Amino acid sequence: MLRTPHGLLFFPMTPFNSDQSINLNALKQHLILGLESNPGGLFVGCGAGEFHSLSENEIYEITDLALSVDRGDIPLYIGVGGPIQSAKNIARYAEAHGVDGLLVFPPYMVTASEEGLIRYFQELTAGTQIPIIAYNRPGSVLTIKMIEKLLEIKNLVGIKDGLGNMSAVSDMARFIAAWEKLNPRERTISFMNGNPTAEITALSFREIGITTYSSAVLSFAPEISKLFYDSLIDQRDDITNALLKEFYLPLALIRDEIEGGAVSLMKAGARIRGFNYGSVRAPLMDFSGDQTIRLTSLIKRGMEIVESANKK
Repeated sequence: MLRTPHGLLFFPMTPFNSDQSINLNALKQHLILGLESNPGGLFVGCGAGEFHSLSENEIYEITDLALSVDRGDIPLYIGVGGPIQSAKNIARYAEAHGVDGLLVFPPYMVTASEEGLIRYFQELTAGTQIPIIAYNRPGSVLTIKMIEKLLEIKNLVGIKDGLGNMSAVSDMARFIAAWEKLNPRERTISFMNGNPTAEITALSFREIGITTYSSAVLSFAPEISKLFYDSLIDQRDDITNALLKEFYLPLALIRDEIEGGAVSLMKAGARIRGFNYGSVRAPLMDFSGDQTIRLTSLIKRGMEIVESANKK
């Protein structure tokens, strides 16, 4: 059965010990806490989980752990990408062990043509039935022509946008909606907002009917993340806009002070909330003391908005 993610999505970090090995006990705690928020999908070993730094064996380790945690009906997806042979190995392992699907990252170190990227997806999915989500991001920029070809892959269940070009997103969403109308017996394609700090573009995505997105904040301040999502869905835009102005927009400014700062921010946020998930792996860098101090103040302000909203 094809299990597609929907709504607020949980992308956990990968905790590391001081020697940079994976801290499986901390990861289990992190997953259990995150699943308490009842997300619409669990994505392990993806961008937030530092996929770029994980070995094949480490991906198998965290996959096994995620499968052992009680997640109810929440679908489990894992990250896959990079060298095609490694990606195939991970895809086969995931399918054999009951993972619900794959989030496909681009191949690295090469600039691929549209035809080359289509070939990558075709070879990855050949001989497996495990559902996949195509990721529209640098190194794997999708076009309507490419999506038309990708829809021929029977186990494609979703598109995740990480570029934020709303004109292109609108075109892709319309094309997929038209395809679904012409193919009513085929599967439904989930379109999700995967931009960094996706809440910032959530109102624009909502205007075109897309309310599924990944939330980095869910990993360290679920109270704030859930309030934003609920206000977005219920169209309580006073709360949505307050959180955008006083929490999410300043958060993005801190994030962008260092290259690749999204994961660094998440791990710093977790430490502030009392959970030590270790440092980020190279080539990423941890937050400085000053950045952590400002992030602490920002989380405090976000929690104040949550408390105020809960009193109404």
